[in-house]
Amino acid sequence: MPVIICMLRGVNVGGHNMIKMEALKALCVSLKLKDPQTYVQSGNVIFRTEEKDLAKLARRIQDAIEGKIGFRPNVMLRTAADMRSVVARNPFDGPIPSAEPRSVRSGIIATTMRRVGPVA
Repeated sequence: MPVIICMLRGVNVGGHNMIKMEALKALCVSLKLKDPQTYVQSGNVIFRTEEKDLAKLARRIQDAIEGKIGFRPNVMLRTAADMRSVVARNPFDGPIPSAEPRSVRSGIIATTMRRVGPVA
């Protein structure tokens, strides 16, 4: 059963769209997600699931949050393998004197980017 990383955008930031992590964990359990674990007050949770359609699962999580908590956050789901790939493709990995591994940041987008037109 694969591990899924769930990132809720704009949750628990500046006192807006607040979700207690225990409530998020309970919500995941109610959706039959296995072994949910949250990280501080981040709005991030990892779990295991048999669900193959991550877009469908993201909508289920959005619907549940909206129904139980009262707002609809953007939900981004990635597999553990996806996240390992992000780390492995770090363009700053190597002997760069000014780069510290703990200071490298990565952005995660909600949808797949596609190329439009020729590349210059």
